[in-house]
Formats: sequence, structure tokens, C-alpha cells
Amino acid sequence: MRRLILDEPYARSALWSRRLSVFAWATAGLSFAMSRTGAADSFASLAVFGAALVVAFIAALIGAAAAAIIWRTGAKGAGQTALALLLAPLALGAAARADEDEIGSVNTEWKILGPDHKIVVSAFDDPEVKGVACHLSRARTGGISGMVGLAEDSSDAAIACRQVGPITLPAKLPDKEEIFDEHRSILFKHLRVVRFFDRKRNVLVYLSYSDKLIKGSPKNSISTVPVMPWPAAQ
Repeated sequence: MRRLILDEPYARSALWSRRLSVFAWATAGLSFAMSRTGAADSFASLAVFGAALVVAFIAALIGAAAAAIIWRTGAKGAGQTALALLLAPLALGAAARADEDEIGSVNTEWKILGPDHKIVVSAFDDPEVKGVACHLSRARTGGISGMVGLAEDSSDAAIACRQVGPITLPAKLPDKEEIFDEHRSILFKHLRVVRFFDRKRNVLVYLSYSDKLIKGSPKNSISTVPVMPWPAAQ
């Protein structure tokens, strides 16, 4: 006598959350490649970076909804949902650090599970002013939350910018322009670098600070670069 075994249906939200989280990973990788190779300008790289964040956030929301549906109905897809809920935060963390050119790091606190707490040093070039490079040092939270991209990093950061070649100023350089933006938490905290142009003294001023959606931090760091002839060009 044969018994009819009916397969429980998959939760469609579980499948979609997995697909979106994988797509977010691919988008974050594309943003990373664009930033590293210079294949596109900074605006295009940031646009792809933003798309990766949006898709990863949507994947996490759908994954949470899928988990609730599976819990209530017993539908299949628990594995798909777990994978999506793991990949989505990791994609958020990868996208948030896609523009980094990491130089090195030192450990400040050992963690049993996950990476240690660190101070990380990375570099980036001014995207609009050729001949200026900046180095940023800031704290990075480790542990399990840091490993999956859910930790909120502190507001401690320092910046040093230097002339590394002949400086070429654009024809219409704005007096104030944001040139660097890094997520310091999964949602609303950012580390930003803003360039000011002191026209009277012919000096570029770089300010690093962190902010949140509601309340930021007064902690900040500043570095100045006088616009001068490059010795090798004389």
C-alpha cells in the first residue's frame, strides 16, 4: 500500500531573501572593484555602493519576515532564510567598506569569538583634487557583531592628508565638499570627510567627523594641505 507524501511548500519570501542577499554581495563586489581599479568616477562607485546597501537591507527585512512565516506555518525554507540573514549583514559590512584601501591595523582587545577590536589605518585619494592623499585611522569593533556587520563602531578617528604629487585644482572647486563616507553601523551612523577650500590662504582643509540620523559626535580631526608647487616638477 502506497502512502501519499505531500511536500510542504517553500516560503517564497525565503527564496527571495536569499536571492537578494546574493545580489547584494555581487553589487558590493562591483563597487569594491570600481573603487580599486578606477574604472568609474567616484559618483558612480558611490551609486553602486548605495544600491548594495539598499538591496542588502531589503534582503534582511524579507528574511526576517520569512522566518516569522516559517515559524507560524511550518513551510520549508529555513535554510534559505538562515543563509539570507547571514549574507545580508555581511554584504552591508562589505559594501560599507568597499572604498577602503586598508594599509594595516593593530589589535586593541582580544575576543574569544570573532575578530579582535582593532585600530585600522586606510588611505584614499581626493577624488577631485589630483596630488592629495589622506590616511584615516579609526576604531573597528570586533566580536560576533563585528564579524557579521551588525556592530556600531565608535566615533574615534584621526586624519592626515598630504601632497603626494603636483596638485591640480578643478576649474570650479567648491568651498565645501564631502569626499569620503563610511558606514560605522548597520544603519544610520557614518564617518565622513569633508574638504574645505581656504581661498584666502590657498589651503585645502580636510575634516573628519561622525554623525547619526538624530545626534552625531563632537569628536573630529583636521588636516591641512597648502597648495604649493611640487618639488619634483620644479
